[in-house]
Amino acid sequence: MVVATNGEASIEHVTAYVTETVNLFFPRSANDSSSTFRKYAVWINKTITITLGKENDGKDKFLCIENSTYSVICQERFSFHYVNSSYISLRIRSVTFQDAGQYVCQTYFSQAGAGKDPRYEHVQLTVREKPTIRTKEIMSPTAPRSTSPHSEKTAVRPKETNFTIVSRATSHHSGIFQPFFCVLMVVTILLQALFY
Repeated sequence: MVVATNGEASIEHVTAYVTETVNLFFPRSANDSSSTFRKYAVWINKTITITLGKENDGKDKFLCIENSTYSVICQERFSFHYVNSSYISLRIRSVTFQDAGQYVCQTYFSQAGAGKDPRYEHVQLTVREKPTIRTKEIMSPTAPRSTSPHSEKTAVRPKETNFTIVSRATSHHSGIFQPFFCVLMVVTILLQALFY
């Protein structure tokens, strides 16, 4: 979030990702609890007007108008509510690239000569494609890497190295110990013949 000032307006930069829900926060007027308060109005790219105001019975009233016409889709995707004593929030569900642009919020009063609050707020919304996470598939060392006829098949040799080393080591030392084993066998046979 980046906040810049431009005269009486403050500009907040917000980034959202496609299909997500985003909340745009605007400061509340210090006078929105007075009897002369009528509504907050947000303009979106000069085509959609969203208002949050008070009915005669004091209940909150939310209205969404697109191109000067009441819009059910607008009412479903946008919501406008009081967050706390300092902020109001415009919530956008299932964000699209068309939602990008400038959102301007202003406060209206019914008092004669003071229809608008001179202070207004800007939010610049940037919409981006949701980042994707790519994962590498781990292949088994004994399986071919691809089933394509054009792919280069890699033959995986069985692990013979250890056996080769062992057999070579045995054959190397077998020449030294061969006479010893022969004598040992003869002695064992003679001992068995004497005692059995």
